Amino acid sequence: MKLLNRLTALFRARAPRHDSSPHPETGPDGLDDRLPDELDALITREAYSWVVGQTIRRLGKTKHLFRLQWGHLFYTGLEGTSWRQVNLIHLVQLLAGEDRGTWSEKIGWYVDLHRADQEALEVLLASFEEASGRLTVRLHTKETYVQFPTDGYILKPVLPELYAAVALELPGQFHILQRTEVAHWGIDEDELLWTAYANLSDKREQIEVVEEKGDGFVLTSLLHKDYAAAFALDFGNHCSEWLGKMGAMVGLPNKGNVFIYPVTDPNVFNAAFTKMAEMINRHFQEGPSPLSNELYWFHHNRFERFPKIMEGHTLTYSIPNRLLAYLRTPLAHPAFFSDLKDNLLEGYWEGYYEYGQGFRAPLLGSRREFQLTLRSKAGQLEGTCVDEDHSGQAGVWGFVDRELISFIKKFPESPTQDIHYTGFFDAREVSFTGTWVIDEGNGQVCSGSWAMVKL
Repeated sequence: MKLLNRLTALFRARAPRHDSSPHPETGPDGLDDRLPDELDALITREAYSWVVGQTIRRLGKTKHLFRLQWGHLFYTGLEGTSWRQVNLIHLVQLLAGEDRGTWSEKIGWYVDLHRADQEALEVLLASFEEASGRLTVRLHTKETYVQFPTDGYILKPVLPELYAAVALELPGQFHILQRTEVAHWGIDEDELLWTAYANLSDKREQIEVVEEKGDGFVLTSLLHKDYAAAFALDFGNHCSEWLGKMGAMVGLPNKGNVFIYPVTDPNVFNAAFTKMAEMINRHFQEGPSPLSNELYWFHHNRFERFPKIMEGHTLTYSIPNRLLAYLRTPLAHPAFFSDLKDNLLEGYWEGYYEYGQGFRAPLLGSRREFQLTLRSKAGQLEGTCVDEDHSGQAGVWGFVDRELISFIKKFPESPTQDIHYTGFFDAREVSFTGTWVIDEGNGQVCSGSWAMVKL
């Protein structure tokens, strides 16, 4: 079987809007009313400015101080002691499906609902017991929060460039929690996040599941404007029904769409890969509330990003090294019996790695020797490694699945850099050969080959 190792998708990149400008556009009362990315396809800047002005008038222009930042209108009493916010992105998304002549009436209804939300919020913030059942997760890019007038939001990095914000689900909108608001609860932030994830499992019945058949494969879409992407974050618990024997390919182009391909059949993977990339980029460009055009592989309860390079308007994805190895593995024919696996793996190995893609002469094509000491329990690997190019010992963690080996190597001087090794077992030679890769981010990928033999 011939595998496609790289895929090229052509599209027009979404222009970033979060850069700081020395001369920001201003709207009512000098507020910064530049159009947020999420609303780019729904409303003009002039219409958005009108919505901002109408909302301020309904809230009481002479009673409050206002600040507008990237789709959130913050306001407080004239004493300026406590900020509240109106989510204008949510408001515009509601108005987009209505006749323009009804917008003023709808804005009035929304502001009244917002006031009711504030009353409900005060009750929920009073105690964790009151609020726990209403905790939820809102998924955003980090830039969403950079310029807000207050800091201290409960944000957790969950995927590259994406953050989970702990929020309260109110009758009319979502309230992103700040640490100062919930400090009196005395609850660990991780517990708040996992409580919110658990609450999302109850949204399963509200999420529409659509299947699209391709040439020998089926792609699954999860659709819900508020919950789809956040629901899929806890993929192992919420989406296990869409896991194939080699995991799942996942895309979260916007808050309302999730695309999933259960990786099962290597023979149709290329077609599914191509279709997924096209759908993710199209919905990222055209859909409301954009999140990311990244493509992920979910396997062994973790997300791994597909490396990508952007050159002009051309985006090139590469299949992760470990996934590529799985696609080439004859899973039905183990190389050795499981009861021999740990005994065979444990001990001393000697080998070399070779510099390949991403390097120039004299490194390109050169080899370095290494010595690896492994410990194994039920196919789970730990160990240490030394080589010619590093002074200290690297830590090694990984696994063996039949004849496939996969492990990560980390050196003390570069604790955040993962070197991914993938290879196959040769029972006759008692050796492994394969490839290694380092994803530097920003489209930079370095890789090469390696081999090792049991001593």
